[in-house]
Amino acid sequence: MLAILRTSRPHHIFAFIFACSLSPSLHAQATEADIKARLKDEPLYLRGLWRENKLQFDSEGKLIGKSGTVTFTVCGFDLKSAKLKADKLILEGPRVGLELADNKQKRVPLDTSMHIEIAASPSGDYGPALDAVFVDGLDKLVPSMPKRTSYHLPPWQHP
Repeated sequence: MLAILRTSRPHHIFAFIFACSLSPSLHAQATEADIKARLKDEPLYLRGLWRENKLQFDSEGKLIGKSGTVTFTVCGFDLKSAKLKADKLILEGPRVGLELADNKQKRVPLDTSMHIEIAASPSGDYGPALDAVFVDGLDKLVPSMPKRTSYHLPPWQHP
């Protein structure tokens, strides 16, 4: 009986290590379908509160070039299209404003189209860059905002 248990142990360890090695690829965003599934119909906000409507990022999600900032109430984004090219990801959609009234938030599409390009990473996974560029919800944006803008927040959004 002990001999059977000893011989099966290496198989279980190998299976566990193999399964763990697959887990990062299971969550990778490397195809258009993966990227659309993650971003489509989500309340996205630009983490850096960037003003420009045409933005370029490196493969880590760091802004290439310069952009001023705007108030958090006009830094929303709604994905309309995602195109995966050999060297970059192209995201397009309207900039979204945020109306705050009666302790409620309402996302309102603005008449401004956005064009966002993210350089391909060596692994082909856009997940980390997307995490650096976007947050999916105002509650996740607030902690990354500069302290000087937090006084513009309604009382229920203060950190």
